[in-house]
Order: sequence, then structure tokens, then C-alpha cells
Amino acid sequence: MGMTLDELQNWPPHIKALADAATKYGDASQQAGDNVQAIVDASTWKGDAGDAARDAMARSATRFQTAGSEATTVAMHAAKAYGESQSLASDIGSFLTYAAEPPAVIIDPKTNGVTPPDITGLNKDQLEKVINKLKDLQTRVTGLVARGDMLDDELARILDEGTGADTGPQTIIGDEDIRRHAKQDVNDALAGDREAAKRVEKVLNSIKPGQELTPEQGSYLSQMQAQQNGMTVEELKTAEERLGDQKHIIADSWQLMSNDKVTFPKTGLTPGDLDDPNNRVKGGFDQLPRSVQNAIKSGDNMWIDQVKDIANIVRDGRVELQTGTQLDRELLNKADRIMDTQPFDHPGQGYLVEPCLEAILNSAGRDDIAVHDLVTGEKGNDFIHDIEHHAWADKGAAAATLFPNAGDHSKQAGETVHAFAAYTGEHYQELLNMSGKDSLGQVNPEFVRALGRATAPYIDDMVGQNIDGTQGFGKLDSGGNANNMRGLFAVIDSDETAGKEFNGRAAGVWQSFMGQYSQGLATGGLPDGALLESVGKLQGAMDMGEYIHQLDSGKDEYQAKLETYNKHGQWYDAGKSFAELFPYTAPAAEVYGKLPGDPLRDMFVGEAPTPGTTDPMPLRQLNDITKPIAEYLVHEKVGDLSKLDGYIKDGKLDWTQSGTQNAVEAYLSTVGGGNEFPYIHWLEAYGNATKVSPGEFNKITLPEK
Repeated sequence: MGMTLDELQNWPPHIKALADAATKYGDASQQAGDNVQAIVDASTWKGDAGDAARDAMARSATRFQTAGSEATTVAMHAAKAYGESQSLASDIGSFLTYAAEPPAVIIDPKTNGVTPPDITGLNKDQLEKVINKLKDLQTRVTGLVARGDMLDDELARILDEGTGADTGPQTIIGDEDIRRHAKQDVNDALAGDREAAKRVEKVLNSIKPGQELTPEQGSYLSQMQAQQNGMTVEELKTAEERLGDQKHIIADSWQLMSNDKVTFPKTGLTPGDLDDPNNRVKGGFDQLPRSVQNAIKSGDNMWIDQVKDIANIVRDGRVELQTGTQLDRELLNKADRIMDTQPFDHPGQGYLVEPCLEAILNSAGRDDIAVHDLVTGEKGNDFIHDIEHHAWADKGAAAATLFPNAGDHSKQAGETVHAFAAYTGEHYQELLNMSGKDSLGQVNPEFVRALGRATAPYIDDMVGQNIDGTQGFGKLDSGGNANNMRGLFAVIDSDETAGKEFNGRAAGVWQSFMGQYSQGLATGGLPDGALLESVGKLQGAMDMGEYIHQLDSGKDEYQAKLETYNKHGQWYDAGKSFAELFPYTAPAAEVYGKLPGDPLRDMFVGEAPTPGTTDPMPLRQLNDITKPIAEYLVHEKVGDLSKLDGYIKDGKLDWTQSGTQNAVEAYLSTVGGGNEFPYIHWLEAYGNATKVSPGEFNKITLPEK
């Protein structure tokens, strides 16, 4: 089943409620059976009819007593399960406390996701401690969830056996009674009765979109739809504020009634009406309260305050119900219309509607399906433009909710992130000169950091590789250029924190590529030219992204080159830590760790720039890449080392001799089956990625002195 830690922590009260209900039902059934049997025993009715009546009543008494016995058995096992669930919930609490202790690791109880901490600047011992803790946490998450699944299976078995699952559901109270209870509970809950709200909450929490609703679920949702229908936004806001811990039932009902995968019975709009099981309606925007529909569908900037209140109510709801509902889709469309009527790319504008927009982003922005469909659709670029060209008062924190959860690498998530990354890379010059001077990282650092974190898992995909199984994220550039990719790097580099982490992750991917290529040759594989092309393209984009950022910061061309060169060592060292931390890059990253002198680091860092040169970055040479690969292959004793006779000293290549490079090229040609094109592909890819078109940077406005 795979329950979440959050579900397991909140399980005990539900199991206790089951145990209590089973106990009450068992006692009532036993008492009913005893009462009927007493009537049988006291009966003096004579004749065949009397005998038949007594037999019928005796059978009825037996059914009551059997049901009571079964319910009592269920109650006993449920009570035992309650104790076990309490112990499990306590262990989960201790587990989360441990995870939060230094070095803190983020655990998402709603997804069971384990997010590694920022390891920038950690020494080897600290890094090892983080890695060991991550492994321990992953193991413990699996164990805790397994305990929950075992308990769930056992409880389900007991319920099946104790309730006679094969005979179908047993009706304890009539359908009309259920409908009347639903009407009264919803009426009382909306009036502020928290006990009634708890009963409504219990039923709504049990609804799973896509599954057929039970009569009880249908009645409660139908009454929530009908009784809220004529309420004003102010009345709905007041009703929510009265409900305390159960306030989420308002938003939950909206999400359910606007979900096209939910069908429920219709209730008339006359006070006192019950739902009609024979008249069913499909969830949609038109099922929401009329005041909610009118506010959201209003033109441009009308009813801003009401829309903000609606969005705040939605934010209080359960995020797991936000699965592409019409409510969330229309709220995001409303935000798009508001932004289209405001000059958001000018500072000081839009402040009157900004609180409303932030409320929408913090609520409907959590609906990953609705966000995906918007940003990948025909209005996608317009929406992203409005989001990225505005200087948000919260520094872009609300807009950051638009990105998928960190652990979600589905096709849908990849497509969402790609839409943002592609737009950002293509429009980097505008985003480095918002209002003619400030960069996106300066005005919206929270958004840029979120963009970097969301995009980092797809760095390999940007250059056409996939080392971690992510989906949905295609190349950012066609052909050999890296214009969009380096534009994306430049924008992320505009915030120091975001740039430091993003380039560290990129350097880790770069090291993984190099490790994979070298290992492939060492194990007899064919030279992978596409992989080395990706190596060149990735580093070229990294270098140019930082170079562009430095130009935008006011550096001259030489200073920009020098600042970029000075970052190489930091990126590489951070990348090594990242590569060792993540399972999909760790084996390849260890390839060069065994070599003395760290030749791979030397290649990545390269030569310092020289003043007066016209190229944006120092030109690379073929021996830059052949040297570290040859060092690795020689260390691993791969191929015919006689080609290098006289050029190996103390087990490593002697580069002080003039003929070493030619000997290495002959050796690599032999190992690679005569295919030397991969190294040329690397050189060309780096050159293409760092090539500057005439006037390309004209739009970059230097900061005022």
C-alpha cells in the first residue's frame, strides 16, 4: 500500500474511533439479541403460527448475537492495533526529530521524501557524516512504512473476517437517516459546531477522487455543495474561521465538488432538502458556491479582496486534493488575467493586487497538475513572463510554489520545470536587466533559488544525457549551440546562493560524464562521442553563464573571465561532494579519486585567462581532455601500454617529455579502436557553447556607477 509518514502519524485517532464504534455496535447487538430471545422465552402463543413466530424471532436473536460477537472481536483487535499505531506514531515523531538534528535532513512526511542538505563547504568528515545519516534515514523510512503496511494489512484482514466481507456491506441505519444526518451535520458545521465539523471532516477525508462515493460520502459532499451555494465570500470566510482545526473542510469540499473525477448526488437549494441519490452531478467549477464562481470569473482586477479571501481558504485545505481541479485551474487563470492588466515589469506597480496574487500562488500554485497544464499550454510563456518580470514584495517566495516537489521527477514534473527553464534561458537578457538595471536574482532571490533547485536534477537532460531516470525534460538548445542553457546559468548565477549550489551540481554531473566515458573505455566499450560532446557543452554553458553574470555585474571582459576562472575550483570541489552524495553519480565520481594529482580537477579548472585576448573564455586544446583520460587508463592498466614505453614513470605518465602527447594520442587511438572523433566533439562543443554572436550582449545594461 505504501502509506506516508504523515498518514501513519495521524492514524491512531481513526483506529480508536473504529474500536469505539465496534464496541458500541457489539454491545448494542448483543443487547438486542438478548431482548429478542427474552421475548421468545416469554412467549405463550400456541399453535403452528406461534411456533413459526418463535422460530423466526429465535433466528433474529441469533443474527443479532452473532453480529455482536463479530463486532466485539473487531473491537478487541482494533484496540490492539490502536496501541501499535500509537507506538508507530511515537517512533515516527522521534525519527523526524532525529532527522532535524545537525546535520539537518529535510523529511517530507506527506511524500516520505528525503532531501539532502546543502553540503557546500563541508569537509570530508562532515560529508561522510551526512552520507551515513542519509543512508540511515532512508533505511528507517522504509522500515517505518513497512510496519505501517503490516499493521494495515492485519487490520484489514480482521475487518474482513469480523464483518463477513463476502456478504457485502451491512446497513446499520437506513439511507434516509444517513441523508438526514448529513444535512444536519453540515448545517451545524457551517454554523460553527466543531463536533459536527469533525463528523463532516471524517467523511470528506475518506473520499478518494476517482472512486465511487458511498451513500454517506455522497450525502455529506452534496450537502456541503448545496448549503454553501448561496453564501457570500464573507460568510464563507466567517464560517471557516469558526471551525478551528476543522477549517479545512470548506476548501476540501470545494476541491472535491470541482473535481471532474468526483460524481455525487444533487441536493435541491430549498432549505431542508435532502440529496437525491437518483440525480447525480459531475464535479466542476459550476458546482462551487455562486459567490466563489462570480469572484474568480470576474474580469481583470474586479473583486480582488474576495479572490484573496477565497485563495486563503483554499490554502487551508488539504494539498493532496489539489489534483488538477477546476477550482485551482480557474484561480491560476484569474491570476494570469490580473497580471495581464498590470504593468508588472515596472517597479512600484501592481502593489494593490499583489497580496491577492501571492495568495493564489500559495494556494492554487500547489496544484502540480493545474500548473503543468498552464505553463506548458498556449498561455504558458505569457504566464511565466508575468511571474518572472515582476519584482515581488516577498522576493518571489510565493511564485516559488509553482515548481514541483523536490522528489517528483515524473514526466509531468520534468515538463513543468522545462517550461520555466526554457523561457528563462531564452529571455536571459531581459531577466538580467529588469527595469533596465536589476537582475532577477537581485529582485526575486527566493524564486531564483527555487528555480535552481527545481532545475538541478535535469542538468544532464539539458545536454541530451540522462543519468538519473528523470523524465519530461528535453534539451534546451537545438544543434551545437548552448545559448538558452548558458542564459539559464546566467540568470541563476545572478543570485550568489543559487549560483553556488547550481554550478556545484553541474560540476558533479560533469564529473559523472567524464567518469562514465573513462570507465566505458576501460571495460572495452566503444568511445561515446555524444557523452564527450555533452561534457564540452555543459562546461561551456557553465563558464559563459558566469561570464555573462560578471559582465552584468559591471566587470570588464578580462575581469569577467578572471572571476569565472576563479570559480572553477569551487565548483569542482562542490561537484565532487554532490557526486559522492547521490547514488546515480557516486560510482563514476570515484573513478578519478584514486589517481594522484587529481588530473580531472586540473582539466576542469584549466588555464588562467590572459589580458588582451578577444575570446570570452580561454581556448581549450585537445590535450586538455586526453591527458586525464590517459592518466586513468594507464592507472587501470588498460590496453597496450607498450605504446607508452619510456613515457611512464613510477606508474604514471611523464609529461615532462616532448613526445608524451603524441604517444598518448597513439595509445588512446588503439584503446578506442581508431576512433578519435569523441575528443574533437568535446573541443567543438566547448567552442560552440562559448561562441558570442556580434552584439549579443548589447542589451545587458551595466549597473550605474
